[in-house]
Amino acid sequence: MSVDITSMAQNEFKVRSFVGLAASLILLTVIVKQVQAEQERVCTVTSANLNKLTFDVFDQGLDSPLSWRCLAEKGELKQAQELIDRYILINRAELDQYKIDALTFHSGQLAATDGRYEEAIEKFYLTVRENDELARFLSWNEYVLGTIYFLQGSIRKLEQEIEKIEVKNIEMDVDNLRILKNFHKCPNETYKEVYSRTSSCLNTH
Repeated sequence: MSVDITSMAQNEFKVRSFVGLAASLILLTVIVKQVQAEQERVCTVTSANLNKLTFDVFDQGLDSPLSWRCLAEKGELKQAQELIDRYILINRAELDQYKIDALTFHSGQLAATDGRYEEAIEKFYLTVRENDELARFLSWNEYVLGTIYFLQGSIRKLEQEIEKIEVKNIEMDVDNLRILKNFHKCPNETYKEVYSRTSSCLNTH
């Protein structure tokens, strides 16, 4: 049986890019970063310039004043989320599905961090893929569903997603699996507390 090396390489590149874009650890410097240094920082990202910003600047610019993260780090979660949603709407034609998923997932994380769980769940469901060509590299659907089940308080379903990931034993799942296990340890804590590892619950297990 012949192996399409080019296709394999392309898939690996896609998944590594997607991990860089959407795996949870990239999300919110807002919930793990001290805010005081950000108070004087001026954010220049607005709804008026979204069509001029590349994805790398808007989503991946961790320290850029033109990124939604600048607003999120100041605690302006709702405004940051609205800019993400607007960015997707304006730039959808230029974005591939993985970038759209990354942005949508980050929008959901902002809502979850802000305590708006129903809205977060709606966003997260949009990133679940029926036919995920990268599933053998990254258990994305399991991670997203596990997060949803935590927000819904469906701990047994969360356990099942954790078990699915453990059986697959994929190296790139390590960070997301740890987060799901933290959710499982602390089912009565908020998303923000568990995700940012500020919950005292995590120190008692």
